This record gives sequence, structure tokens and C-alpha cells, in this order.
Amino acid sequence: MTDQQELVALLKQKGTGQTMSKQLSSAELDRLTTLMQSNEAMLVTKATMLTAMVMLPPTDDEAQWLAIMKRNLKWLPQDLHVLFQSPTDVSDPFLQLTLRCIKGENLSASEFTEAMSAVLDQRVPTYLQASFLEAERLKRETEEENTACLDLFWNRCSRLDTDLPVLIDIAHPYDGFSRSLNLSVFIAMRLGQLGFPTVLHGMDETSPKNGITPYKILLGLGLDPHRSLEETSQDLQDPAKGWGYCDQSVFFPELYALKELRKQMVKRPVLSTIEKFVQPIRASKGNFVFTGYTHPPYKGMTKAILNHRNRTAAYAIIRGVEGSAQAPLDRRCPFVTSIGDKDDFVSPLDFGMTEYPRVDGDKTITVTDCIREGMDALSGKPGFAKDCIDYNCRVILTSFGLI
Repeated sequence: MTDQQELVALLKQKGTGQTMSKQLSSAELDRLTTLMQSNEAMLVTKATMLTAMVMLPPTDDEAQWLAIMKRNLKWLPQDLHVLFQSPTDVSDPFLQLTLRCIKGENLSASEFTEAMSAVLDQRVPTYLQASFLEAERLKRETEEENTACLDLFWNRCSRLDTDLPVLIDIAHPYDGFSRSLNLSVFIAMRLGQLGFPTVLHGMDETSPKNGITPYKILLGLGLDPHRSLEETSQDLQDPAKGWGYCDQSVFFPELYALKELRKQMVKRPVLSTIEKFVQPIRASKGNFVFTGYTHPPYKGMTKAILNHRNRTAAYAIIRGVEGSAQAPLDRRCPFVTSIGDKDDFVSPLDFGMTEYPRVDGDKTITVTDCIREGMDALSGKPGFAKDCIDYNCRVILTSFGLI
């Protein structure tokens, strides 16, 4: 295991959050001291780790480690010494905002916009960008900060407005699936066949999962995931197709440029929460946005984000497979829709379908598996994939009152 891999492993253990982080043993802290001095470990990962150590409630051993680091700054990269300073002791505006977040302070909308603009600025040191994003994640972003992030991303990305009266926007997390069949492309295809234009969006891969994404499935199908917004709009308006995909590298290259930073940070920052809501192609009255979440607090958070400025025709939120917008076949799941302000559960049983036995995730699933199962399902082959596609289409269309 390389020094970077060891540091990543410790960060996954300690940098999870206020309630899920695990303690570091004295032996692990000794090793962390060495890794902080290693030229083989990435500075961004070190900055993320040190931010987590400063912010999260420490054990006695961890508190002692921090005290030793403060007395012996030479044991840390010189660039990271500033993370121990007070906001009042520095003049750089972005560093001031970062240090305030490390202290647990929430930012106003204008302050957050200023800070996130610095995150998108390639001239700003990446270790400071990582420290800010980790600090925001650990203190937990406020509704004001989340909506400020959405406003900034909305204004900075490219977008194409269409005359489509209806456009279903399936907003999956961009890091993909790591232990389940990703059938999103085939669900979009099926909805297009039914006469309901459907758009997907994402990127090739990103942390923390680096999983199976629509991008990878499209490549496996021999299709181009880098089509322009104009070309994708034509796909959506073509009755013979009716679905399309937009890649972040095309519609928001500034944000896509942070891909390596996100990899070295390891953990999921606010970027992951907000990026899927920018609607790169829009219907004339806004999109029907269908999205998912993992942890219960994100249900209310997602509602607040999507209610902000009423940028959708309607939205629906489920606790889907791996936090995605793909409804599971093996259980009921929480379900929220803005139409009628419904907050309930949805299950295959609601549609007269069979609820499959509960199964554990399968980390051996590949892109090839997803393509084979998805194509077989679209050709009419009975089985899990066909039932999953049919079920998800029904959930989506009924949640928006389209059938």
C-alpha cells in the first residue's frame, strides 16, 4: 500500500462526519504524523485530513496529536500551517471564509457565493479549496448555503431552453452505482419510447464511488456521451428517440475541472449535492425533476433546494438504490412529490407488481452486465431488469401525473 493509499484509508475512517467517524488509535496517529510528511501523499488529501482532525470532536489521543502538531508545525507541510490560524489573523478573503467554516460558522449567501467562486477558480490553491469543501461538509451546509450554491452553479453553467412542453430530468448522483445494476439509460430509453422525452446528465466518473455511470454505459453501447446541448436537444425532440444525455464536461467545464480535486478529497462535498440540479436542457415550463437521496436528513434538504426559486415544473424525490433516483424492486422506499405535496412510500405492490426478495449489493457488477440486462429487458426478456425498468417508468410518470 502506498503512502497516499494509507492516508486515504485513514481519511475514510476519520473524515466521515460528526456522527459516523471512527477514532484513530495511537499507532494510527503515529503513522498519520509520518504520512503528513511524506512527499508521496497528496497535499489535497493532507489538507482534507487535517481539516477533519481540527473540526471533529477528538479523543484524548487525537487532542494530544493536534497539540503536538501545533507545537511542531515543521511536521506538517508549510502550506497547511494556515489551517491553525484565526480568521482575524489572515488577509486573504477566501482563507478567512475557510477558517470561519473550520470554526463551525455558517456563511451568508453572498459569503458562500464568494467562497464557491474561489473553488471554481483554477488560480486558487487546491489544498485551500479542499479544506473549504471539507469544512462545509463537516459543519453541514445550511439551506442558505445550499441554495446559494445552486444559484451560482445555475448562473455559471451552459443551458439550452427548448419548446418541449414536457421533459423528464432524471437527476442521479454523478458518482454512479458501485454494487447494483445501473439501468438509468434504459429507463430513459423506455420513457422516450412511450413519448415522454427524458434527459440524463453526469460525468465519466467521480469520487467517492467512481462507479457505473450513464457515461460508461453509453461508451459501452458505442454512443457518444460528449454530444453538444444542441445535438442532445435534437435527440429529445426526435420522436424516434426521445431521450438524451448531457455531460458535465460539456455544460459545466469549470466544475468538471475539479474532478481530480474531488478524487484526492475522497469524501463527497456539497458539489455532489447540487450539481445534479442545474437542468442543462429545459422544457418551456421547467423540467419534471426526478431525484434520490441516501441519508434521511437529505430528504428535507433536497426539497428545500428544489423549492428554491421554483425552477422545476414539478419534482419527485425517492430514497433510491445507492442514493440514486432508481426505485428499488425489493422494498418500499420513502417518496416525496411536489404535486399535492405528497410525502409517503412507494412500492412495486402499489402497481400490482412483485416485490423481489431483499438482496445485498453485488460489487462484481460491471458495465457489461448493465448493458446486457438493460438491452435484454428492452427487447422484452422477462426478469429483474425488465421489471425494474417498468416499475421505474410507472413511478416516474405517476408521480408527475403524466399517466
